[in-house]
Formats: sequence, structure tokens, C-alpha cells
Amino acid sequence: MLYRIARGSVAHYHDGQTPLIYLVSTVGAVVEAGLRWIFSNGNCGSPTTGYFDDLALLDTEVDWMLMRADLWHNTADDPNRMTRRAAQFLVHERMPWSLISNVVARTSRMAALARDTINRAGTPPSVIVRPGWYYNGEQYR
Repeated sequence: MLYRIARGSVAHYHDGQTPLIYLVSTVGAVVEAGLRWIFSNGNCGSPTTGYFDDLALLDTEVDWMLMRADLWHNTADDPNRMTRRAAQFLVHERMPWSLISNVVARTSRMAALARDTINRAGTPPSVIVRPGWYYNGEQYR
């Protein structure tokens, strides 16, 4: 989805990726908190995607090499790469603020805005600038 946003191809959203922040947590924190969760091995909109609620399957169902790859376009030998790259870990109904360990922003300006907003909400997690988590280049504004 971030790629489509970065390319300006999401209807009714035209602000680009810079205003978007990541809220970071861990699978362990979610499980330890006793929250309901599920993970997929691909894009949730794909009919070939599977859904799992067994952590023992996480390493076999998620393509971790592909997750770490810089490029994940489909190829003739592997026409399902883009679908697998969109695997998700989803938490049901709510995600407590106390489980957020970091907030990631694309720019220092957005990090400052996030810090200001978060500080008003209570105990803040750390806010980190990580432009590499976003698409970079002139074509991705």
C-alpha cells in the first residue's frame, strides 16, 4: 500500500507518504499481552493467501528472505512475489498504546510533529527518523 501511496495511485489520498508514521511493536509483546491476532502469508486481498494463528508456523509460512529483500517484483519464475511480500500480522480490535515501542517517521520534521502530538498523550515511545523505511527518489514524493 505504501508503494501505491508513494506513486500517487490511491484514490482520495494525495498527501504522499511523508505524513505517514509507523507504530512499531513486536509479535512477542502482542502475544504476551494476550491479544487476539492472526497473520497472513500474503496480501490479504489475494484469494491464494493463507491465515494462521499458530506462532509455530510463522517461520515456514512467511517468506522471510523476501521480506528482507530490497526488490520484490514478480518474475517469470516466481509470479507471486509481490503477494507474498505483503504478508501481515494483524491484531484484533485494539492495539494498546503501551505495546508501541517506537514511532518511525520519514523526516525530522514529521518526527518532531509526532513527538509533539505523542507527548500530549502520555508516556511517549521513542520517535525515530528512518527514511529507508519509505520509498525514496524523485518519483516518490
